Amino acid sequence: MVKLRRRTWLSGIILAIPLILVLVVLVGYPLVELFFYSFHDMRYLKPNPKFIAFDNYIDVLTSPIFWTAMKNTLIWTFSSVVLAFALGLVAALALNEKAPLTPIAKVSAILPWLIPYPAVAVMWRFGFMSPFGFFDIILNYFGLTVKGGMLSNIPGAMIGVILTNVWKHYPFIMLMILAGLGQIPTELYESAHIDGANSLERFRYITFPLLRPIIIIALIIFTMWSMNGMVIVYIMTEGGPGYYTELNSLYVWRNAFQNFDFGIASAAATINLCIGIVIAFVYLIFYRKYVW
Repeated sequence: MVKLRRRTWLSGIILAIPLILVLVVLVGYPLVELFFYSFHDMRYLKPNPKFIAFDNYIDVLTSPIFWTAMKNTLIWTFSSVVLAFALGLVAALALNEKAPLTPIAKVSAILPWLIPYPAVAVMWRFGFMSPFGFFDIILNYFGLTVKGGMLSNIPGAMIGVILTNVWKHYPFIMLMILAGLGQIPTELYESAHIDGANSLERFRYITFPLLRPIIIIALIIFTMWSMNGMVIVYIMTEGGPGYYTELNSLYVWRNAFQNFDFGIASAAATINLCIGIVIAFVYLIFYRKYVW
């Protein structure tokens, strides 16, 4: 018995070696290089890196633009996750019902996720433009005239990019929840119905508890996407007006590919990485609490 367990353990290690090597190459090396750059003066016009210890981190943490980007990133991420989860949950519950047009509705609901990021950003940017944008026309109809368009104003710009991000990604949440709904035994609902439970009680005591694992996983993935995403914001507002929609990912990109200061960019990216790890760890605590 002991030999069999040892053989199984060794077989598992051998089978995992290729995956470990892939992770080392694709994840480990870039991380090591990122940390190396963050402690050196890495600029385009200075090909020989100079070790400067924590100077890059000090410059980042004392930059008002970084803290503005940090605040905007938290607003952007939290709002996007909450709204996308709410919309995805409602859509999944609606599409889970048996109806003649459900397959067509499912395909239509997935379409935003299939459209490339640049196309989504350009489409919504024109939608918010004044005076011919679709949303601008709606606002004018209700007497809410926005001079220069919604994306040129505060807080309209942040609202606009958040709505675009939610529209683009809610199908992902919806599909994850639909997959979870498909795994819930119908016998549970039948028993609850016999016991006199209404729809809200069935959702509260059966659907939501059994969906918790997949909901947490979906939220982890989407949170990381939102924290590190910048395409929508860059195309729609370029971080403006001012720095009102500047995100951490956009701050890193500007320092790396506009200022060519790879040391500052690496330090900011490392800080973002640490924040992401903390957030993922919090999610995993909830996952362990409700699943394990």
